[in-house]
Amino acid sequence: MNADPLYQQYKDSYMRQGNLAMRDTMGNASALTGGYGSTYAQTAGSQAYDQYLGKLNDKIPELYQLAYGMYQDEGQNMYNQLNALQGLDSTEYGRYRDSMSDYYTDRDYYYNKANNQYNQEYGEYLNNAGFWDSDRNFDYQKQMDAQAQANWQAEFDYQKQMDAAQLALQRAKAASGGGSGTKSSKNGTNDQYSVNQAVSILNEIRQSEGLQAAVSEAII
Repeated sequence: MNADPLYQQYKDSYMRQGNLAMRDTMGNASALTGGYGSTYAQTAGSQAYDQYLGKLNDKIPELYQLAYGMYQDEGQNMYNQLNALQGLDSTEYGRYRDSMSDYYTDRDYYYNKANNQYNQEYGEYLNNAGFWDSDRNFDYQKQMDAQAQANWQAEFDYQKQMDAAQLALQRAKAASGGGSGTKSSKNGTNDQYSVNQAVSILNEIRQSEGLQAAVSEAII
């Protein structure tokens, strides 16, 4: 209690009042005895002083309750501050969790979006590649059909020329072996034409001996 400033104030006040009361009591007692000091005066003064010290001691429980109340108030205030800090910490943690949740939500959203876009573009690429391959196969088959048609036409033309040459040779042989100079000039002209035609066709065939090789190469 001696460290309590309020107690010190009460102590100084009561001791001052006690001293005043003691002097007043001793003065009054001396007056009763003609101005001379006496044991009674001293005893009465001491009692008056002690009364004020007793009042000071009576203040100690009050001051204790006051100090204890201040201590409790300070503890409650610290507890409230702690709760406030814990509340702020919980709020900050909640905001952090919300931000992390938003982050993961956004991350998953953009990941799924990119993945879906990739799958869509990849699917379009496969479709386009399939179309391109189909078109290429179609064009290739078209070229093969055209080449086959050209090969057939070349063989057909070649066979036609061979048949014409064979026919011309047969006519030439028939014309040269059956006449004795008595044929008319018209028949002789026709026979001569047939011979000339056969010779021309044979010369053409000889000059184009590479035709069959060219046809075989075209077929290959």
